[in-house]
Amino acid sequence: MAAGVAPVITIDGPSGTGKGTLARLITAWLGWHLLDSGALYRVTAHFAQGRGVALDDAEAVAALAACLPVEFVEGEGDTRVLLEGRDVTDLIRSEEAGARASQVAALGPVRAALLARQHAFAQAPDWSPTDATWAPWCFPPPTSRSTSRRVSRNAPRGATSN
Repeated sequence: MAAGVAPVITIDGPSGTGKGTLARLITAWLGWHLLDSGALYRVTAHFAQGRGVALDDAEAVAALAACLPVEFVEGEGDTRVLLEGRDVTDLIRSEEAGARASQVAALGPVRAALLARQHAFAQAPDWSPTDATWAPWCFPPPTSRSTSRRVSRNAPRGATSN
């Protein structure tokens, strides 16, 4: 592993299947940092809405996402999400917040801005995002050999390898 490069574990799966719980257990066991990457989209939408920015204004939402003042704080059994120092964890976990997150996640400039933010969160001793949907773009495999191995392993089962 190259110096200064933090190993990353990503956990993917449908909503409500325990990705966050598993990620918290793994990161606690390893002593790593946790990034709830899905929360980044929820916080971005919440932040934009609070600033009066239309959620379909890709450039304006992306500008806010690029400087999003968010922190993830490990608590007793959960991770709290702080926006500008204020706990917004419960606010961003509603169905409405999820719908707004989906709306901003569909915007290319917002995804690009949050990709940069995800890279910025990578810090020692290591970290684990809870949504592997973005992992191949955020943290590409170190070699094409691992991709070839995954494709050859998945092809007989009819599974895709992205």
